[in-house]
This record gives sequence, C-alpha cells and structure tokens, in this order.
Amino acid sequence: MGLNANIHAFIKRAKNLRMLGSSAFCLLILLSLLSIFPIAHHEDQAEAAYVPSVSNITITSASNTASVDVTPLSKDGTFASSTAASEVAFNVTTNNLTGYNLSLNGSDSTGSLINNATSDTLETITSATDANTFATGATSTYTDKWGIKPNKLNGANNTNYLPAPTTTNAITLDSTTTPNTTANSYTIGLGARVDYTKPNGTYTNTFTLIAVGNPVIYEIEYQDTTGDSSVTNFPSPNPDSITTAMADYTLSTTTPTRTGYSFAGWCEGTVTHTASGNSTCSGTTYTAGATYTFSSPYPTAGVNTTLKAMWNVNKYTCTKQYRLQNANDNGSYPTTYTPDGTEQVAFGATCTYDKTVTNYNGNNQMTGTCTITTDGCTASLSFPRNTYTLTVSKGSNISSVSGGGTYRWGQSVSISATPTSTYRFSKWTQTAGTTSSFANANSASTTFTMPTSDATVSAAAVAVSFATAYSEAGKSQDSSYYKMQDMTSSICSKVTDGQTATLRDRRTNENRTYAVTKISGTCWMASNLNLPGNITIYNTDSNITASSYKLPASNNGSSSFTDDSSSSVYNSTAYVYNSGSTTCSSSSPCYSYYSYKAATAGTDPSSGDATSDICPKGWRLPTVAEYDTLRLTYKTGSALVVAPFNAVYTGYYRNG
Repeated sequence: MGLNANIHAFIKRAKNLRMLGSSAFCLLILLSLLSIFPIAHHEDQAEAAYVPSVSNITITSASNTASVDVTPLSKDGTFASSTAASEVAFNVTTNNLTGYNLSLNGSDSTGSLINNATSDTLETITSATDANTFATGATSTYTDKWGIKPNKLNGANNTNYLPAPTTTNAITLDSTTTPNTTANSYTIGLGARVDYTKPNGTYTNTFTLIAVGNPVIYEIEYQDTTGDSSVTNFPSPNPDSITTAMADYTLSTTTPTRTGYSFAGWCEGTVTHTASGNSTCSGTTYTAGATYTFSSPYPTAGVNTTLKAMWNVNKYTCTKQYRLQNANDNGSYPTTYTPDGTEQVAFGATCTYDKTVTNYNGNNQMTGTCTITTDGCTASLSFPRNTYTLTVSKGSNISSVSGGGTYRWGQSVSISATPTSTYRFSKWTQTAGTTSSFANANSASTTFTMPTSDATVSAAAVAVSFATAYSEAGKSQDSSYYKMQDMTSSICSKVTDGQTATLRDRRTNENRTYAVTKISGTCWMASNLNLPGNITIYNTDSNITASSYKLPASNNGSSSFTDDSSSSVYNSTAYVYNSGSTTCSSSSPCYSYYSYKAATAGTDPSSGDATSDICPKGWRLPTVAEYDTLRLTYKTGSALVVAPFNAVYTGYYRNG
C-alpha cells in the first residue's frame, strides 16, 4: 500500500491516488496552511492596540505529500512508517514581533483514514507511542491503527507517533515568541500497523496546517508620579492590556482622585508637578474617555504606552487674624481675634501672614503660618507686649525696696520702699530708661507704668521732723506751732533722734511754748514746765486722774524753806526758785522748780512712779527706768547738759 500527500499554501483535496499492491495501502494527507496576522493585547496598565499592516508569515514547502507503504504479513498487523523522502517538509518565517503559533487541525471528529472505495477505516491511535511499541504492542491497541509523527510537538523535538488531530483536538507543533528571518524547518511523517483483513486500497484524510501570528501585546499604563499616597481610584485593570485589533482606543472614563487636587487629564510625556500650582505635560495630553491613537509604525513589542496623571491644585481660603496682649497685670489675650483679611492659597502650600503692630510694643513684627488642608486654615498671630527690665534701687535712708523684675511694656508694676528707722519716705525718681509715670511718686507703695525700654527707679527718704510727723498725723497748726497735747507716741516714733521742736501748751492764756527733743527713742521736754501758780487744770488737756486740779500759789522768790514735809511751804507752794536771789544770770538762772506734791497734781505718791502729774495731756513725768536709760546714754554730767538734752543743773529738793 502506498501513501502520499500534497501541500499547498491553503487547503487542497486528495489526488494522484495509485494502487501499489494487493496488500498495500496508500494514504493521502493534505496539509493546509492558514496565515493570520498578529493581534495586540493590553495588560494591567494598558488599553489599546495597533495592527501593523506589514506583518506576515511565509511558509515554503519542500514536499507537500506524506506517504507510507504497508504490506500486511500477519493477522497481528504489520507496522511501517514514512521514510525521509516520503514525509511532508516545510519551512516557516515571519517578521511578526511576537512570533507565531503553528498547529495541525483535523477535518473531522474522528481522525480516521477512509478507503473511499470500500468505506473501510483505519482508526487513529489513542495516545502517543514510540515506533517499537506501535509495532509490537497489544493487537487490540495498535492493530489496524495509524498515527502521525511531527518532528516538533509544542516546540520540543518529537520522536513519538501521535493520535491524529480532529476538529476538536488540534496538535500544537510549535510556538515562537520572536520574529525569525531564518526559516524554522518542520517535517510530518506517518506510521500504520495493518493486518491482512483490511481490503486493499488507498486510505486518506485531510488535515489543515495553521500558522497564526501571536498578538503584539501593548499596554496602556496609568501612572501617578507625585508620590502622594492619597491618590486612588485608578482605571481597572491597570495596566490595561489590549487584545482586540484596532488602531484607536477609547481611554477609560474612570478618573483618579487626590487629596487637595482635581484630575486634569493624562499626559503622554514628562509631567512636572508643582505643589502650589497645576501640572504641566511635555507631550500630548488626553482627557478621560478620549480616543487614543497608537503611533505608526508600531513601537517595539513589549514597550508600554504610559499615561501619567495630571493635577490641578485646589485653592482654599486662608483666614488671617491677630490679637494683642492686654496691658493689664495678668497679660491675658482677648478671647476673640481681630480679622485681617483672607487669601486663596493652594492646597499643601504654606499660608504666611505677616503683620507689624506699630507703637504697640516697639514696632514689633510677627509672622504666622499654617499649612493649607482641604478645609483651609487660619493663620493667627498673638502679639505680646515687649518685656523690659525694671530695676528698683535704694536711695538714701532706704532699708529695702521691692518690685524689680521683667515686665511688659505698658504694664502697671507695684513697687514699694521701706525707709530706715526714724526716716520718712520722700519720693520715687526715675533715673534711667524712657520716661514713664508713677501713680504717686510721693508714696512709698505705688505703681509704675513700664516704658518701652529698661528702666531704673530709685526711692529716697528724709529725716522726719516734728512738723512732718504732726502733719502726717493730721494735726492742725496754730501760728506755726503744734500743741503739746497733740503729741502722740506714733508722732514721736517717726521723728529722728536729736531733732527739736517748739510746741505750744494750750492750757494757759499765754499759750506758753516749750522746746522738745528726741533722745534715744524718747521725746523729752527740753525746757521746764512753766505753769503759773493758783490755776486750775483739767484732765481734758492735762495728765491728771481727777477731773481737775488747782495748783497752789507761787512762792515768788522766797528763799527760806523748811525741811519739814508737813510744812505749809511744801503743801502750799507750787514751785520755788533755785536761788534766793532775784538776780538771774547765766551762772545762776532763775528757773522755777515745782514741789513734788504740786508736780504730781497733789497725789504725792510715797513710792513708785507717778501716775498723775501736771504735764500736758499725752506727756508724763519720767519713770525711774526712763531716767536711768537717759543717764546711761549720757554717761557723764557734762554730757547731759549739752545738746541734744541740754539738762539744767538743779541740786535736789528733799522733805519740802
């Protein structure tokens, strides 16, 4: 039996059949070629395709027939295969960018060879097998069966016999991925195992050889080059692979989103992004849903078309406001701000607010900033008053001061000064810094308003005079003299030791005056009391316990005395002279001296300190302790008779 086949560029039918012998079979296989141009596709971030018109596949055939002669010699079947000279041989070349797929397809659903004269068939083997197994294997499996042996199967070398292809099960001979200008060579042989029960004749079938160009895969990739993690909602799939042959492609209508920006389109080129401005594109721009046209000639396979997202920056309102620190002592700010305009600022940019406050705290300028977000922002300034140093210094006769420190301009600062003992605060004086003001410069405790500079204020005190002490005590004057009876311990405490004054005794019509002085913290009369005899004094202006007391008449110069304490002279004489002579001189003054009974307003205590006396109200006879203090202060008699005490030599008066 002889087998042969014709191969042309497309499908051909069987012809040139001939009988070779009584037990020989001749099979004709027609292999046909279908050449299909490539189709582009798109992947995750791609979205259109271009079909190049110059792409082609060329098949050249060295032999278009395949045959095998089988002479059955056994009931188990005899195996025979095509020789090299009786195989189908052909070459394939292509310029398609992604190569081709080469397959062999059947023309019916069985893949059987049919004897057109007798309608007998040879069934195809059911699985791939090598020549030895095909020839010697089980008769139930291989007798009266046939198969084909291509030199390639799925691109790999093949030596097995394969089941014949059918309309539902094609055989993939080869798959290439690149263009080839040097031909790829292929052969297809036949094999059959036939027993002598099969009628003689030619068994044929028709098969189709198909070469299909692989798609040229293009992708449109949607990208964002800002690096902003807030960008979302890209077209899906991304990139987008194009699998339909077309020259134009409609871009996705899906638009990405980005915080603070609006989508401005796609850029095929270089995109420049500006944080506070809109994106710019160096190439062609496309809107969402626009038609994209691939360039021609088509680009190198595998190169994606990248479309980059462009953005228009959103604008938001920056509100500007300020507040000034209050001038009060706590330096608080108002609860509300003063508005000072608005500005449209790009998202992500910095809103800057500069303001100078003149004559508020030294022409101070401040800058407030905020970063614009989708909700905008408020640039707020809080102006503090400048701070300056206040130095509070001690002037003459000041023991301590307070109030120094750092304060705001315009702040009212409490300051105080304490004079040394027996000195009176005089006034505050600003000695350095911009001139400001005191609430009362003559008050030891006052407030000072801070200027726009460091400042120094000084406190001063002066010695307290009797006139000052009386004036501060609110005592009124009479003919420039204060009254003996207005003298108080608080007035005396304010007077400086050694100071003297002349005070008037309001108890006599003569309004007699007396010198007083302060010695060792105590105020003393520096001249003798000179009340006339035979007058009545009252406890309203005298230091007496009774409501009134009448002094005895004066002795008026009598020089004869008796030591008898019960003598009429002691009891009836208010005071006596220190000398019997009425001639008074510096060596023998005519001072008068009261009897003790008269001095003590008739109480004449036998022991202890006097509790009642004829001194002006507020004054009294000194106690023994007070006299001893005075005596111990001025240690000698000569010290007592000079300033400030000016004591008078008297002798003493005893027992009347």
